[in-house]
Amino acid sequence: MKKIKAAGLLSQFRSMENQAEDVLKKFGNLESPYMNTPYRISLVEQTRVLLEIYNNSIEEVVELGIQPTPDIRLILPPLLRTPSKLKFPEAALRKLIVNCGKVIGAMEMLTTALSEEDVDRLNSLKIEIAKLCEDIDPLFEKNLSKAIEGAEKGYFLGSVLITSRIIEYILDRFDGETLEDKIKFLVSNGVINADRKDVKETIIKANKKTRNFLSHRIDIFAESSDALALLGDSVRFLEIYKKLNQ
Repeated sequence: MKKIKAAGLLSQFRSMENQAEDVLKKFGNLESPYMNTPYRISLVEQTRVLLEIYNNSIEEVVELGIQPTPDIRLILPPLLRTPSKLKFPEAALRKLIVNCGKVIGAMEMLTTALSEEDVDRLNSLKIEIAKLCEDIDPLFEKNLSKAIEGAEKGYFLGSVLITSRIIEYILDRFDGETLEDKIKFLVSNGVINADRKDVKETIIKANKKTRNFLSHRIDIFAESSDALALLGDSVRFLEIYKKLNQ
């Protein structure tokens, strides 16, 4: 029940963030930001409403056990009486956008199914992947960063699908019609040691998993363990790819 409420609030704060960005953009499009026109007054009123919704909703966040820092608990409460008394609405909107981002980050951690150990593992993988991708096509890191981000937010199927296409892309770079041919190719080129059964098994298992997720099995859904395991496999594949192309 707690996660259901958290998911609902998360959606609400994302919506507030988007609306605040939209209103701020409209303020920026006014020819004179200080012109007292009905359109500007309407934008100020929209700002006031958003701030009021935020201030009411933040208490629900606290009830879930998330303790916001004092600067994000309330925004400009004395200025909510009437639109005419809401000074500097653009500044208030920028503050609202920043605060929504902070709340969304905290809520995403609450709604994810990841354990602290999983979070630590993802952080470690993020560092490993960034280092391996330093001098190769930046699209490798871009894709895998999206996969990590998906896992962090609990989108495990999306995460494994992105990681799978990177693994399949790398596999396609190895010569050979069959997987066994590709492994022989890597061995003959000195990329992997013929005695390293663990590396061969990683390639075989990762290939099977990616093929299932990408096309062969529509009845398979991903868990956090699948996302982390494939991301770990992607590190091994990146190492092989880089060694082959040195």
